[in-house]
Amino acid sequence: MGDLLVFTVLASVIVGGPLIWLILRSRPQPGTKQMVLLGAAAGEAEMSVWVSALRSAGIHPRVVNVGDFYPRVTTPYAYEVWVPARDEDRAREVLGL
Repeated sequence: MGDLLVFTVLASVIVGGPLIWLILRSRPQPGTKQMVLLGAAAGEAEMSVWVSALRSAGIHPRVVNVGDFYPRVTTPYAYEVWVPARDEDRAREVLGL
C-alpha cells in the first residue's frame, strides 16, 4: 500500500509538474500583443503587396513562411500574414478582404 502511494505521488509530480509549467508559460504575458491570422498570400509577390499596403496604413504585420520545405520548393499560399487583433478590421478593409 505504501509503495502505491509513493508511486502515485511521484507520478503526479513527474507528469503534473511539467504540465502546470506549460500552462503557466502559455498564458499571454502583460504587454504582449494578440495576433490574428489575416490570410495566406498566394506567393511572395502578393505577400509583399499586402505587407506594403498594411505598413502604409500604420499596421505592423508579421509574416510566417509555412510553405517552404526544401530549398527552391515553394507551395502556393506559403505566406501567412498576421496582424494585431486590434487592427484586424482595418487591415481587412485596407486589403479588401
